[in-house]
Parts: sequence; C-alpha cells; structure tokens
Amino acid sequence: MTELLKVEGLTVEYALNGHYVKAVDDVSLTVNKGDALGIVGESGCGKSSLALAIMGILPDNARIASGIVQFEGEDLLKMPQSRQRRDIRWKRISMIFQSSMNALNPVYRVGSTLTSVAEFKRKVSRNEAAEIVERLYRLVGMDPSRMKNFPHQYSGGMRQRAVIAMSLICEPPLIIADEPTTALDVVVQNQILKTLRKLREDLGMAIILISHDVGVIGETCERVAVMYGGKLFETGSAKQLFSKPNNPYTRALLGCFPDLENPKRKLNGIPGEPPDLTMIPPGCRFAPRCAYAKEICRTQAPPIYELEAGHKSLCHFAKELSQ
Repeated sequence: MTELLKVEGLTVEYALNGHYVKAVDDVSLTVNKGDALGIVGESGCGKSSLALAIMGILPDNARIASGIVQFEGEDLLKMPQSRQRRDIRWKRISMIFQSSMNALNPVYRVGSTLTSVAEFKRKVSRNEAAEIVERLYRLVGMDPSRMKNFPHQYSGGMRQRAVIAMSLICEPPLIIADEPTTALDVVVQNQILKTLRKLREDLGMAIILISHDVGVIGETCERVAVMYGGKLFETGSAKQLFSKPNNPYTRALLGCFPDLENPKRKLNGIPGEPPDLTMIPPGCRFAPRCAYAKEICRTQAPPIYELEAGHKSLCHFAKELSQ
C-alpha cells in the first residue's frame, strides 16, 4: 500500500518548572492511504500531544526534541511555520478536535463558521463555499437548514457532525479524529462511528482515531497502536491485538471492557495510576501496575520484540506471553 504518513522517533517535550517533560517519547508509526489506525490508551498517555505534533499546532510551551514527521514524502518538521505548512494543514491533513463545543465559535452561526473555512481554504466565492458546506451537511447526515443555528442550538451529536463536516471541507487524504465520541451517549457514539466509516469508504481517506475506549477502536480500525506513558507499548492489526494481545498493558486494558461474545466475567480495573512524567521509573513504565512484573522490569527498559509481521510489543516477556 502507498505510504501516506511516516512518524519516526518522534519526541515531544513540555516545559515545566524550568525542565522539559517528555509527553511523547520516541514514537514511530506509519499510515497508508485509506488506512484506519487507532491509537488507544488512558488519559495523559500522550495521544493528543502526538496528534498536535503531526498537525504542527503544539502549544507555546511544547517543542519537538527529535524525530521525523513525513507526509507524502515531505518532512513536515523541516517546513517553516508559514504559508507552506498552513497549506498542508486542513487541505492535506485535517483534525476533528476532542471538544466539538470548543471547536465552534459560540457567537457565529455554525454554517457561517464552516463557510468561512471553505472560502479561505478553497479560495472560492461565498456562494460556492455555502454550496460546499450544504453538500457536506448532507454527507454527514444533517439537514442543511440547521446551518442557520448557533452551536448551543445543536445537540452534542449534531455539533460533532458539524466538526466532522468542517474537517472534510478540503477533502484531505488524512483526518486525525481526537476522541470524536467523548461525552456522547452510546447511541450517538454509534451513529458518529458509522458516519466516519461510511465517509472513509466513500472518500477513500485515511483516519487516525484517538480514543481511550478499546471498543471504539475495535469497531472502527484495522490497525491499532497502544500508548502508555508517552510510548507505544504494542502495535499490530486489530485482529492480532484483540485476539492475542502480547503486552501486559494491552491485556489490562482489554480486561476493563466487557466481552459480549464470551461468557460473563468480572471486569478488572487497572490498579494504581499512570506514571508521573516528571519522574519516569528506570525500567518499564507499566511495571508498578503490572501483574507480570519481575525485578528486570523495574530496573531495565524493555526492548521492542516483533512477534510476527507488523505485530510489535514493548515488553521483556513479550515472547513468553505470545506462547
């Protein structure tokens, strides 16, 4: 398949009390054209920071310490933060932000906001931009008459659909969806996920879906990356990770969610809390919470094992767990 996005050794740091804290630590991944990659993990594991780094919209107290972010053969990190980078953003890579209410200006009608984006990014007249937005409203399952409403007059699901429509204005080959179903009930969640799947099939675009919900990732993505403490702990196809997880953290995450196909079982929470990134332990970052941890896990950083083609795990005992 044709490679669309390639991230290699990406490290993102935040300035905190005179020191730099690694929120994303040596992360590497690829996204092919038409691909659906899910990034899953607990809150605070670096998922959103990874997305913002790819988009080039990190906050002022953040910096990219090292790595490569290559899109369609061009290294985005070597581009100046000017017109060239802005032309990539939204036209070639767009984003569905985590909070749809914050992504829409409360004092402007929703249709006006989207029309302004279409007018600016596609260099078309106001009438042409309005026609584009009307078509996108129908595409995401909304009546174009609702373009006249303000964000507070939309339900949560409608606001999310409007933000999805905004991300599609330039028909980009890659969309990053950061927690697109947060704060929505399960019925609306299902509707939003169906919309994303249909759009991907109809438009042939690639999606990076970020979520803390394993079920959302499993329903939508063919490939999965499990993130913890700023690092990728396991990567592979959805089938590999859901049928035979070979990392203790992946197994712990799956243990928190019900399985509708197998006999009923007690759900197991993960004890403890994610690591404090200002005081990273010397060994495996998951060791203090891991049921499989041994002395080596507390003193030595684990290697990455490739268990089979495309399936990798960051664990001292990945090979043993695969048997």
